[in-house]
Amino acid sequence: MTSVYRTPPAAIAIHASGFHRLRSGVWVSKLPAVETTSELFAHTGQRTAREWCEARGLRLASVETYERMRLEAFHIEPFVLPTAEMLVQAERPGDGPSWIQRYREANMMGLEWCSLHDAEVRARLAGWDGEKPVDNAGKHWAAARPSAPKGHGTIVGWWTTHARSYGVSNDVQIQTPSDFHDDQYSDYATTWHAEADEDPFADPVRAALLMGQIERAG
Repeated sequence: MTSVYRTPPAAIAIHASGFHRLRSGVWVSKLPAVETTSELFAHTGQRTAREWCEARGLRLASVETYERMRLEAFHIEPFVLPTAEMLVQAERPGDGPSWIQRYREANMMGLEWCSLHDAEVRARLAGWDGEKPVDNAGKHWAAARPSAPKGHGTIVGWWTTHARSYGVSNDVQIQTPSDFHDDQYSDYATTWHAEADEDPFADPVRAALLMGQIERAG
């Protein structure tokens, strides 16, 4: 099994595209949080995401914010791993019917799959104008719903017009909001957006701080 990859909290930042005001009045980051040291999005558990946001006067986006964002966003189709080509290359003679799940579990939390996912997502942003928030740049950690067990977070699954092709009956989401994972879980596609009641980038100094261009005092 590959080692689990986690973005160090000190390397987390808000993308330079900033925030978008939704019709609800909430400001949401246009892209998921990113790494300052690479081209990756921030891959963290929900707890780290929540604590990072709170320490900077932000909130981890709620399920409701993600649902509203989808209606106003630049949509890209989900990029789900492994691809068919990867499965062909990975299959071994004599593998039983559960080998695909074993293959996924062995790789889905590693840096290689995070890199593959994020590179493809960025490629799919070719038509994005930088003004709207982006929908489906991963499946997102959200602020925990009241239904979430203690120590768990809520994940909002991908939105798609082809859900049935992923083997689910829902016509809109591959995975409806789920409280299954504990708040330290992360894999290749778990990303997250931040939200606020006012534009956090309105103050240039605060914007520079959130983008990781200057360090926090203390």
